[in-house]
Amino acid sequence: MVFPQPVMRKSQLVKMGFSPQLLDTAFRERGQRFAYKLNPGKQNSPIVFETDGFSAWLAKRIRAAASERELHMRA
Repeated sequence: MVFPQPVMRKSQLVKMGFSPQLLDTAFRERGQRFAYKLNPGKQNSPIVFETDGFSAWLAKRIRAAASERELHMRA
């Protein structure tokens, strides 16, 4: 997927059509290195996403869901 900027705020991604729940899941996933708060010391600091990392995470998630569906169809 192509994004207009290399780093985007969560609100910008929501405007592009991504669900807030999906973005929260990506942000909270243990070990991810593409989403972070601009100022971690502030509770209401905006969450930003490095779009290359987010795109790779999203593709991996889609592949996993597709293979899981395929396993269920074979059973």
